[in-house]
Amino acid sequence: MLSKSRLIAGRQCERRLWLEAHRPEEKREDEQALHIRFFWGNLLNEIARTQYPEYAGGILIGHPTDPRKALQETKSVFSRGDVPILYEPAFAHQNVLVRADILKRNGNSFDLIEIKSSTKVKDYHHEDCAVQAWVLRQAGIPVSRVILAHPDSEFVYQGDGNYQGLLVEEDITEKVERLIPEIPSWINRALQVLSGPEPVVFPGPRCRKPYACPFPEYCDRSFGLKFPVWRLPYVSMKGFLDFLLRNNILEVSRIPEEYADRMDKRARPVWEGVHLGCEVLKDNLREALRNLPYPRFYFDFETVSFVVPVWRGTRPYQNIPFQWSCYIERAPGVVEHREYIDLSGVDPRSGVINSLIRLFGNSEGPIIVYGNYEARIFRELARDFPVFRDFLEGLLRRVVDLYSLISEGYRHPEIRRLSLKNVAPAAIPDFSYEDLDIAEGSMAAHIYLKLFYEKAPASEIERYRQALLSYCRRDTEALYLLVRELRRK
Repeated sequence: MLSKSRLIAGRQCERRLWLEAHRPEEKREDEQALHIRFFWGNLLNEIARTQYPEYAGGILIGHPTDPRKALQETKSVFSRGDVPILYEPAFAHQNVLVRADILKRNGNSFDLIEIKSSTKVKDYHHEDCAVQAWVLRQAGIPVSRVILAHPDSEFVYQGDGNYQGLLVEEDITEKVERLIPEIPSWINRALQVLSGPEPVVFPGPRCRKPYACPFPEYCDRSFGLKFPVWRLPYVSMKGFLDFLLRNNILEVSRIPEEYADRMDKRARPVWEGVHLGCEVLKDNLREALRNLPYPRFYFDFETVSFVVPVWRGTRPYQNIPFQWSCYIERAPGVVEHREYIDLSGVDPRSGVINSLIRLFGNSEGPIIVYGNYEARIFRELARDFPVFRDFLEGLLRRVVDLYSLISEGYRHPEIRRLSLKNVAPAAIPDFSYEDLDIAEGSMAAHIYLKLFYEKAPASEIERYRQALLSYCRRDTEALYLLVRELRRK
């Protein structure tokens, strides 16, 4: 049976559709990200069932992992006669299976209501809903309206358990109706792909939108390239990737200099490193690092975001800091480490601010970060806690962005992206993140959410606490070592 998700995957990339069916063992999915996406989807569905009074008393169809039983139960419920509202009913036609989030009677027809976790309607939502509406109609369900409900980014939770207003509804019927006539051809094409040989499809923007493809390593391997052009950062901007593929340029090292002006400026440092073939440190970067005054504060935040806010005064997807690490270099080579973490489950922001006051106090000296993320968190804390605004804005004025300095003044042939986790291992001898239990920020956020929503024994909490501390500390160690190494070269 061809599920809706697999059909949409085929719309994204025919090779992905084929691999899903014939090479599932090649999948390399981010399990944490997948778990988080399903968790928020389920929670939003629960809220949708209670947010609107008219949704009360609906029938929830079970069997989330058994489509045949879900289809049988849906059919049984409809056989009873007048059904006011159904949650997660299952329908199938021409071997295409869908499960609607909410099906609500509207006179002699039904409203199909889809719940999405994004804060706005996106183009691929129309395709998703069109497939559902087509299957329902073919199965004999008269769908008159298609509505998409999603979190309102301006919603501010008052901390009272009331989520009225979190979800806003948008009627997308007109756009869905335009797509419905195309659904049979989508299905026929998907079945042709599945029954045929493996398609040859060059990677590109489709690999990441609307969803990250779980087969990137397989595709890279199949082309036998060391650094494929589709892995160059921002390569899709201004149609540059399409231009390269039309000219049969598949390897970053083969991009000629006369094409450099076509690429996004954020891609140039990576391309230049490959093109030069050796490490290059420009004098302006070396001097900028040497001239940084002491004490120097190498600083990094870890944050968590809730699609459904849980603390008073917070919004959907707001990044909430719960941890920081800081290397303090009082004089050349004289270093101490400070850190803070709050896994209590209460709003950590007040504790974070007080810990920052203890860390920075009346001190002076640059706060060295990587990118604009920390500055953004300082800015949001100042907005939400005006009593500390002067202090936090004072920290903002001290921020030095090492990413900007490196993007202007450092080149290395082994750097594939300008993220800290790519730059640091290339520039610092024997430096790595590979020995850590936590390898990236999304995993740290996943652990926080796991501890927040799931009861865990004290031993497990302590194990995660130590893993989070080690991960955050490694980032600030990387900042300190990067500055030290680059100013010496």
